[in-house]
Amino acid sequence: MYDVLIKNGMVIDGTGAAAKPLDVACKDGRVYMLEPGSCFSARKIIDAAGLWVSPGFIDTHSHGDFPYGVSCNSLAKVSQGITTHLGGQCGLSAFPLCRERIEEVADAIGLSRYPERPLCEHTTFARYRDYMKTISAAEHIGFFLGHETLRQSAMGAVQRVPSQDEMNDMTEMLEEALLNGAFGMSTGLAYPPGAYAEKEELYQLCKVLKKHDGIYATHMRDEGRHIIDSVKEVIWLGKETGCRVHISHLKVCGLKNFGLSQEIFELLDQAERDGVRISVDAYPYTMSGTQLIFCLPPDLMEGGIDKALELIRTDKGRETARQRLLHDDSFDNIYQSCGSFEKMIVAACAVTKDAVGKSVAQWGRNHGYEAFEAFFALLLQNRGEVGAMFEEIGEEDMRRILQDSRVMIGSDGAIDKLSDGGHPRTFGTFPRAIALFTRDEKLVSLEEMIRRMTSLPAKTFQVEGKGILADGMDADITIFDPKEIRDQATILEPVKISKGIDTVLAGGKIVFRHGALTGETPGTVITKGKRSSQHE
Repeated sequence: MYDVLIKNGMVIDGTGAAAKPLDVACKDGRVYMLEPGSCFSARKIIDAAGLWVSPGFIDTHSHGDFPYGVSCNSLAKVSQGITTHLGGQCGLSAFPLCRERIEEVADAIGLSRYPERPLCEHTTFARYRDYMKTISAAEHIGFFLGHETLRQSAMGAVQRVPSQDEMNDMTEMLEEALLNGAFGMSTGLAYPPGAYAEKEELYQLCKVLKKHDGIYATHMRDEGRHIIDSVKEVIWLGKETGCRVHISHLKVCGLKNFGLSQEIFELLDQAERDGVRISVDAYPYTMSGTQLIFCLPPDLMEGGIDKALELIRTDKGRETARQRLLHDDSFDNIYQSCGSFEKMIVAACAVTKDAVGKSVAQWGRNHGYEAFEAFFALLLQNRGEVGAMFEEIGEEDMRRILQDSRVMIGSDGAIDKLSDGGHPRTFGTFPRAIALFTRDEKLVSLEEMIRRMTSLPAKTFQVEGKGILADGMDADITIFDPKEIRDQATILEPVKISKGIDTVLAGGKIVFRHGALTGETPGTVITKGKRSSQHE
């Protein structure tokens, strides 16, 4: 007897092959493919008539590692069909924490928001991995080591070249993570202290990645004016070290730069011809999102957020910041990409709740602030804790990027509490990509889009046992209505679940059905090149 039998559905197996009618059975966490109408018994039968059955989606770029196990974070994932996500992105991971500055680094990376997490379990990846296995969640997760966390553990939040001893510490911590199953190392080169890393530092770390076949996944140094140079830096690292490189959430920001995606793909095509192993993910939105404080130049944030807030408390500091934002294009200047504070929308904040859903400029007018002063006031009144969305991404570029056959889908999302709000991508990325590109605009076939959500990321990141519906593969399954699937999350309602996702299984257990979590928590910690622990 099977545990679950899914009957009467159209199966998209994840390979890109045309959909066909098949029944799908699950037993002991594995999938078995059956001819339609087969007469087998099961403890649970799901009638998928009119629905499509695919492998569970793999979110290649998630920040869901910090709130892993929080029910609303699981809801954000599985309600859009995601059964596996890869955390530790943009240079930020919850490990490794150097014992000598464990509290300092934990505070700097935001781990203090999770007081229930014992910091002693975050000192190495092996300890962190084993600790995370004790957490119950609906979905599976894998981890990258974040370069920002690595650098702060080795040398603090300082703007300088690491000493040889500090470089040795970083390579040793990275090697420990890779030996214990981390998928690679991520960077956030637009953010401090990652922005302080020069090419030689990254080169040395990428050599370690090459040695262990880990991936270098990067939020590039600049996604606006200097995006071409940033892409060339990624390619250079891949070419010179031989390691696999991955561009996270590829987009083109700033009106003056719109259209550059064509040149970017020409660079990627040439890099592949030159033997560089390079991959890409993106999300289907024209608004980016990050913390508002990261609009400040990275060098003004040396020493951390508290130091930056001290600076803008003074008239001189605010004027320095204002002039840099207005005239300095040497860094990834979000203000210049947006063109004004009218295009910066507050998504979440700690204190000034009336700002949520409003532009920085609009909130300022409501409170009698000039636009720049509103920006500073929001940061100061919320102690730097302001999430924001930025209208800066070229729509033509977004479409060109998402149509490319090598581009996977990453939500760039996570959530701690439903009341926190945030970017609509957290709840809507995957259904939006399917609805917009396969049904509404018919730019990509449904089978091809599902391939880029399933087997392509599984192959690229060496996520074993997942991404394809075939006998013996992991029973991670998403059942959806291709006519109804659509994102519903918006700026004002960012936590609204998508339409059209009927049922989601992880490890053969039904974790989401008819709009709600079921309470099942079969989620496992996955490691590079190894099947989930439930099969060990």
